Amino acid sequence: MEWQGFVALMTFLFLSIFAPLLIALVILWRNALDEGWAERDARFREVILRRAGSPPRAPSKTQQRKVR
Repeated sequence: MEWQGFVALMTFLFLSIFAPLLIALVILWRNALDEGWAERDARFREVILRRAGSPPRAPSKTQQRKVR
């Protein structure tokens, strides 16, 4: 095998196997080390959504169907 073929094969293997595995491992590692950020984000959204002076939201079509 010529060196160009070898480089092409290694590039293909890296991009198809090793790069997705590395990306998945980084995502899993970051989720494992979350350290409560999701809870803080949820609390922040609750505070923002119930700000004083904001008009009440109209129920969505899905919520209207559930009520009937």
